[in-house]
Amino acid sequence: MNVAELSIRFDQGAMLDMLERAGATIRDPKSFRCPFHRDRRPSAGIYRDGEGAWRFKCHSCGVAGDVLDIQARIEGKDLADVIREHKPAGDRPKASGPVKIERSKAPARVYATLEELERAALRASADRLNTPRLAARSVYTNPDTGRPDLVVLRVEGDGEAKTFLQARPEGDGFVFGKPAGPAPLYNRTRLRTADQVVVVEGEKCVHALQGLGIVATTAPGGAGKAAFADWSPLAGKKIYLWPDNDPADPKTGRRTGIEHMREVAALLERLDPAPRLFWIDSHLLGLPSKGDAADFIAQYSSEGPETVAGYIREILRDAEPMGASREVAGRFEAIVAGEWEAILWPWHALGRVTQALLPGTVTLLCGVAGGSKSLFMLDALAFWREQGVKAALFALEEDRAFHLQRALAQAEGLAGLTNAAWVRANSARAREAAARHADLLDDLGRCIWDAPDVEVTHEMLLKWTGERAAAGARVLLVDPVTLAVATDKPWISDARFMTAVKAIARRYACSILLVSHPRKGAKGVGLDDMAGGAAFARFSQTALWLGFHPDPVEVLIRHEALTFKDKINREIFVVKARNGVGTGARIGFRFDPATLRFQELGLIAREK
Repeated sequence: MNVAELSIRFDQGAMLDMLERAGATIRDPKSFRCPFHRDRRPSAGIYRDGEGAWRFKCHSCGVAGDVLDIQARIEGKDLADVIREHKPAGDRPKASGPVKIERSKAPARVYATLEELERAALRASADRLNTPRLAARSVYTNPDTGRPDLVVLRVEGDGEAKTFLQARPEGDGFVFGKPAGPAPLYNRTRLRTADQVVVVEGEKCVHALQGLGIVATTAPGGAGKAAFADWSPLAGKKIYLWPDNDPADPKTGRRTGIEHMREVAALLERLDPAPRLFWIDSHLLGLPSKGDAADFIAQYSSEGPETVAGYIREILRDAEPMGASREVAGRFEAIVAGEWEAILWPWHALGRVTQALLPGTVTLLCGVAGGSKSLFMLDALAFWREQGVKAALFALEEDRAFHLQRALAQAEGLAGLTNAAWVRANSARAREAAARHADLLDDLGRCIWDAPDVEVTHEMLLKWTGERAAAGARVLLVDPVTLAVATDKPWISDARFMTAVKAIARRYACSILLVSHPRKGAKGVGLDDMAGGAAFARFSQTALWLGFHPDPVEVLIRHEALTFKDKINREIFVVKARNGVGTGARIGFRFDPATLRFQELGLIAREK
């Protein structure tokens, strides 16, 4: 039998089904958490090889292979036996294009007893773990039936190597794979009668606390899987969240254990009746890196169980209460301490009526071509540099030198510095200006990223935004976001992009400003007239429209206590100001073509 002729190897659906049987949750086939080790971030994916067969690869633990290899692994069989189960099924699909094939269900081997299941798990782990041994078997028992809903096997090898395998009941036996529907919580029988419960990460921690008479629970799968569990058994109870003491990621600054418990907290808040939530700061417990509740108990085990149980009760008494009211109180304290405030604009009225640059916000700036949006942004960028605000600009249309030349012209108040003929005729003055503002140009140059030589995608923008935010940038600008390559379903890709951008802004408490253009054929200045799909306007907290008047117009200006008439050639329409009071306001500006600078005159009064 020629293995290359087996059609199941070319069936993407069969591969996805097999991986889901192994315990994977797959939203994006190119990037998901590996089911063969406790994957704290997506490190696995599937791809088509040169033959057109679908293959799995985990870049963390190294497990790889086609659907036959994966089936052999999760069923504990020899590959030759798996191959014999599948017969050739005609010509395989061509690799040159997508082929729609119904997802076929590969047969699952049923193990009559847990002992047989464990032996199969050891065989399946032998190719990646040296001297694999069963370290723990955790049975998720249904309190109504007394039967297992899920079995989690922890297999360890030499050193710190380990893997986790899930199995579910099938008839009178067990098969590898997760059960259908939301995953059950661990220790549900004790949860029913407990008034207070400690939520931890991992069955090992549940056992350690249970040994001291403290009821605890966990969801299967570890960090990142909380949303797939059924948390309803905890409704109305007093809940303590004990995160692992994971180190901060050097790139993102995120702590996996804390992020996981925050996700759990958000899910628990929505239960009815809502539980009372308390947070245990694992960082203050003297735990080692990656230390958890079981490690805390182990390090004091020599003092006896009664003493250790007393330590745990003290930790629970000191736990910080959580909840919406606590979040608001914490926000107020951050505001008073100056840790939560809007970044100032160079223009007072714009900042006052919009509060557009509060932490965790996204602002959309729209304007017609030639309306000086980029100069507006450079003016603001130089101001933020003077204020000590760390900012970053991804300039998609022109290179860094182009923008720095314009920034020099603004600093010098001399538009001629952007004109090659003028520079050639006034070379001495141009050189003097560049030398005089060298520090400014060097500083701005470090926060401007060139337009790349390839088409920009949303994924590239998200990668850049996440990296800059993690590096500490407080304000991030993308000019223009509409230059990113559009997909054939922009209403989907735009929504995904904006959701991810907002998540970055919230995670790093930064402000993200996206420059846009009017929709083709737009005649107004509303949200529906902005390019980029409804998602851009809907998911941004602030939306601004930079209006351009080729011929200056006279308007009535209100500036503080003064009211006067003046001429403007630019104005900001505040289309949306979710964090301020300025929705619908118009702010008059005068743009000076001789200096390339913007002067804010004040709010435009509505004439009766």
